[in-house]
Amino acid sequence: MTKSDSAKDLMNDLEPLNGKYKDAIKTKQVQNQSGRLLEQRLELVEDLWQTVLHSECAPEQAERLFRLKQLSDPLAVEGSDEAGTSAAIILLIREMDLAEAITAARAFSLYFQLVNILEQRIEEDSYLESMKRSRDNNEEDLVDPFAPPLASQTDPATFRELFERLRRLNVPPAQLENLLQELDIRLVFTAHPTEIVRHTVRHKQRRVASLLQQLQSDTLISETENQILRLQLEEEIRLWWRTDELHQFKPSVLDEVDYALHYFQQVLFDAMPQLRRRISTALASSYPDVHIPQAAFCTFGSWVGSDRDGNPSVTPEITWRTACYQRKLMLDRYISAVQDLRDQLSISMQWSQVSAPLLESLEMDRLHFPKVYEERAARYRLEPYRLKLSYTLERLRLTQERNQQLADAGWEIVPEGISKLRPSINLVEDLHYGSIAEFRSDLELIRNSLVSTDLTCEPLETLLTQVRIFGFSLASLDIRQESTRHSDAIDELTRYLNLPKSYEDMEESERVEWLKAELNTRRPLIPSSVEWSNSTAETFAVFRMLTRLQEEFGSRICRTYVISMSHSGSDLLEVLLLAKEAGLVDPVARHSELLLVPLFETVEDLQHAPAVMEDLFETPIYRNLLPLVGEKSQQLQELMLGYSDSNKDSGFLSSNWEIHQAQIALQNLAKEKGVVLRLFHGRGGSVGRGGGPAYQAILAQPSGTLQGRIKITEQGEVLASKYSLPELALYNLETVTTAVLQNSLVTNQLDATPEWNELMTRLAARSREHYRALVHDNPDLVAFFQQVTPIEEISKLQISSRPARRKRGAKDLSSLRAIPWVFGWTQSRFLLPSWFGVGTALEAELLSDSSQLDLLRMLHQRWPFFRMLISKVEMTLSKVDLDLAQHYVNSLGSNDNREAFKKIFDVIENEYNRTRTLVMEITGNSRLLAADKALQLSVDLRNRTIVPLGFLQVALLKRLRDQNRQPPMSESPATDGDGRTYSRSELLRGALLTINGIAAGMRNTG
Repeated sequence: MTKSDSAKDLMNDLEPLNGKYKDAIKTKQVQNQSGRLLEQRLELVEDLWQTVLHSECAPEQAERLFRLKQLSDPLAVEGSDEAGTSAAIILLIREMDLAEAITAARAFSLYFQLVNILEQRIEEDSYLESMKRSRDNNEEDLVDPFAPPLASQTDPATFRELFERLRRLNVPPAQLENLLQELDIRLVFTAHPTEIVRHTVRHKQRRVASLLQQLQSDTLISETENQILRLQLEEEIRLWWRTDELHQFKPSVLDEVDYALHYFQQVLFDAMPQLRRRISTALASSYPDVHIPQAAFCTFGSWVGSDRDGNPSVTPEITWRTACYQRKLMLDRYISAVQDLRDQLSISMQWSQVSAPLLESLEMDRLHFPKVYEERAARYRLEPYRLKLSYTLERLRLTQERNQQLADAGWEIVPEGISKLRPSINLVEDLHYGSIAEFRSDLELIRNSLVSTDLTCEPLETLLTQVRIFGFSLASLDIRQESTRHSDAIDELTRYLNLPKSYEDMEESERVEWLKAELNTRRPLIPSSVEWSNSTAETFAVFRMLTRLQEEFGSRICRTYVISMSHSGSDLLEVLLLAKEAGLVDPVARHSELLLVPLFETVEDLQHAPAVMEDLFETPIYRNLLPLVGEKSQQLQELMLGYSDSNKDSGFLSSNWEIHQAQIALQNLAKEKGVVLRLFHGRGGSVGRGGGPAYQAILAQPSGTLQGRIKITEQGEVLASKYSLPELALYNLETVTTAVLQNSLVTNQLDATPEWNELMTRLAARSREHYRALVHDNPDLVAFFQQVTPIEEISKLQISSRPARRKRGAKDLSSLRAIPWVFGWTQSRFLLPSWFGVGTALEAELLSDSSQLDLLRMLHQRWPFFRMLISKVEMTLSKVDLDLAQHYVNSLGSNDNREAFKKIFDVIENEYNRTRTLVMEITGNSRLLAADKALQLSVDLRNRTIVPLGFLQVALLKRLRDQNRQPPMSESPATDGDGRTYSRSELLRGALLTINGIAAGMRNTG
């Protein structure tokens, strides 16, 4: 049977169901509803935008801005064509002076951010509507008898919808319960430089979102209330308009810590107990005998303040202060919650029994806290719960006081040393909470006493859930460092020790043998009182700081060490040796307080990852130090897969396929070796860095690779889009959880189909070849990227403590980080990293056998991985604007490179047309995004309205770069060709504002 015959047979099997899935109809209804809501509510946003601009701008200026927006919509301008419209926009922009150009950039940026708020509100409302349907419908209505198989369903599901469907599919309760008890979802917040919006502006956006919710809610309000809300909205937006959008200073690492933790304070601390209640309620409805998962089935990590890869600002002191700051935030929340509980639990011993253990603890507390007893005993003489909570508050206060002392003293001074340095301070070691377990024990004592008298207290249960999820640490800090930092430090050490052969000169096998020998001895290796180089001294200090962190905060605060650019087994054994020297690891006793996580980033490293890990699993000294998890006490290995660098290295299609293949190979290896695997996905916000809808991405993971465990990075502007509103945060948390459950329960063999794998391997190879020919082999590509994108101006945005390039002063592609690489292509509307090479690969396959189109269409219908791949490419292609991109090339490219740049643009244009045509052939649609009308409407709106910002950016970049090419004149203004004068800082400010606006319009940066 030929490839085409097998594809046709499968298509014939699917034919009776094509177009008949009620699930697909329901999805279209939801999408159409979202599209209608956008159209209806957009009218309000546009009216508000115009009202504010009328108020804040001169009349003639406001009219020109409205004309500019009208020109960006060809449908609104009768008899216009695209070329004529573009010419009119360029002419209008040329007539603007710099002040007016800046105002235009700010106006369109405001417009897009208002639309973003509107779409978030619609997404939140859609989720609330689905929750309402789940509550109102009976079980029969929740399950669609015509729905596709579980393996093919890609629409987000609520807990109730998923559990009821599983019940109808006869998934055994025991199987579901086993999975729920092993459920381990970890979301890791990072501070990668993609969050372009100021913290101050985010606060105003939340205020606007809240007012919009009140104004657009279904609750009936009077005309007067409506007018008041409308005026409040206008006032808030006007205040926003008068706020500077640009960061005033380069944020420090601790500023970034504050930004990231803001979402915990505002949303997640209260959202997590609700998530647990929702899963409990849904289980009670469909699986009443199944136990709910542990409270901490979904937890959080953070790289903010601990990721030192390429960021010299992240020092051991910064990580220590980050941990102290996180504990301070949690103590503040717990103190507030306990105060509220004390107000509520006014139970009198005259009217209720109290458990003996609680009374005994009160007697012990009286001896430890005589002052509290004197102050509170008379008032709470017959109110034991209030008295107990008063003692609890005192212990929390003492813990807070001690935490501040430790933060001030720094990591190098042990608690005993604080008193010696500052005699006025007395650290009362026995009375503060030494661990979260002590605090939890006090709360459980109260809960058990209440339960023994047939009482419950919902706020107490909520607090206990929060304590189990967040502890005192709030989020676990992952240390990340690049592998060569460790090898360089060990090389310096071996040279100091005068070993016969320095570490750098050893072969890999020699390195491994030497590292194993050193790990097996209890003799210290690193001598004290040696002056090391700054880099080596800091590398050693990180491990000593980690030891202090765990002594003070417990291992939960910081147990994971991610090794970026992992190439070989020695990269992990080096870290193990340095950890041993700091007392974190004892190989002889088989004890480790550190979980080593290799990060495989390049295509080559992804391909070699299974062999590297097999060698390590067969190395007893490494294998014996893996932590034990689950009821079966199996050894756990966490592995991180990098999307950004593999994409930059080999292109979108090749990167995704190599990661997919690596997951399967690593999971098979782990199963063979009896090791449990937790895969850590380093996803960014953009498609070019692994971004996209999380639900579909999780479902597209190879069958059998998750097993209830996953770890995912949440980066940059993704945090604001997912976690800025409470219900939106719950929607994302719930759908991520249901996706993990669904993937873990599906045991199909789609990923093991030889014919499909061979096809994808061919596609990946051809795509990689075409991508690398342009990006890595074309000598003019670097100059093209630097000139026709705002990459150099992006590096001047004060949005991150981390440099945009790995090496200071370097201009080559290898030194540029993946984030600004994607950011630059997105601003200039190429979006090249997210699709280039796909069309050539597909075309080559069809040229060799035209009947393969049937197979590709079938894969799009049946294989979640391929469907996700095509879906991401389709979405990205819909945002590309090559007419505008060509304007960047023509206006910003130097005359010397004109011919070379034209050839590069022609290659990109041909690949775009090729990819677009073939993607529509596979999906069977005549337009991109035709299957998702709501998304299509949103993208169309943004594509139209963002055009003036692109032309504005080009005009400002051209003026700025022309000035930069003149001899330096400090800040003295130079004369432009039109006779107007501008300083470089003014022009840069204008350019940066257009970057802000386009980032808001595209809804992602890098």
